[in-house]
Amino acid sequence: MKCPNCNAEVIDDATFCPKCGAKLDGTEIPEEDNSTNSGGFQLSKKIVAIAVIVIAIIILALSCPNKQTHVEALNNAIMTYLTESMSKDSTMTKDGSDELATGLASSIVPKVLNSKLNVNNYFLFSVGEFTDEGKTKTVSFGILGHVFPIGLSDSEKELDEAINGKHK
Repeated sequence: MKCPNCNAEVIDDATFCPKCGAKLDGTEIPEEDNSTNSGGFQLSKKIVAIAVIVIAIIILALSCPNKQTHVEALNNAIMTYLTESMSKDSTMTKDGSDELATGLASSIVPKVLNSKLNVNNYFLFSVGEFTDEGKTKTVSFGILGHVFPIGLSDSEKELDEAINGKHK
């Protein structure tokens, strides 16, 4: 039984409420059934959590970068590296060969990337792999519409060797 004054639990044969001291005349406040109320709240929390997860998956899937996006990101990274590398070499900047090399590279690099780059789309993200002479190397990772070149430090060493004539 509950006290009609303070709603505290009281034993059935009590005359006064032990909490507030109110005289009990035998009438009580009916107990509420909280099981359906909290269950509904729990159900709505689960629905919201599932909806958030589904929306996140849809956003990831719709923004997964395609091959062209990988090619553009890798081309930008390579061209930035070449430009910076050539600007450090004072002999190339003096005779203007850096502009010629950059212009030539800007037309060749995208063609090579288009022919040798394979992009695997894994629904939520994509991975770019460069294949040359039977060797495959992961060179880019794409997610949320962005492509991140990876493993280019080894490629930069190879480019340095090729630019300086020390390539195998």
